[in-house]
Amino acid sequence: MKIIPSPNFFKGHRKRRAIVLHVSTSTMRSMDSWFSSKKSAVSAHYGIDDAGDVHQYVSETNSAWAVGGVKKPTWKLLPKANPNYYTISIEFTGNKDDVWSKAKKDAGVKLIRAIAKRYNIPLNREHIIGHYEIDIYKPDIGDKVDNMVSLLQSDNKVKLYKTLILLIAKLIKLLRLKLYENNK
Repeated sequence: MKIIPSPNFFKGHRKRRAIVLHVSTSTMRSMDSWFSSKKSAVSAHYGIDDAGDVHQYVSETNSAWAVGGVKKPTWKLLPKANPNYYTISIEFTGNKDDVWSKAKKDAGVKLIRAIAKRYNIPLNREHIIGHYEIDIYKPDIGDKVDNMVSLLQSDNKVKLYKTLILLIAKLIKLLRLKLYENNK
């Protein structure tokens, strides 16, 4: 992960409630330039490009200037205060209609999972949201958010199945050992 510090943030944060996904309509290079400029007065915690490269702009200990404009929100967990204090923002390069590369999705899943674990954020649609759910005038990337949540949840199911199979295998081994001891 490459760190490109942004001057655009509030110090500190409140209890993190959600991870907000955005599309930048630009490249990683232009995102780096835009978020590192005081003139832009905007930022995000992270950026991800098609190659799966991740850049961090604002430390998670602080609040990025990413989702402050609240316009006709649909997010049910929206706080009465500035949502930047309660969210972590991830900016994805490209446009809302772009097909995301496997590398971009994989990097997103890995990053979202790590953030969610750190802040005990559930991996569901109420807690992984699109910026448009706070500001209706932002690009509607609901299909992308739904896909990311689906990938996160299916990955959880695979891990659960693997854990269950390992537990069953251990149980069988214990039962065999017990039968062997009883037949001595």
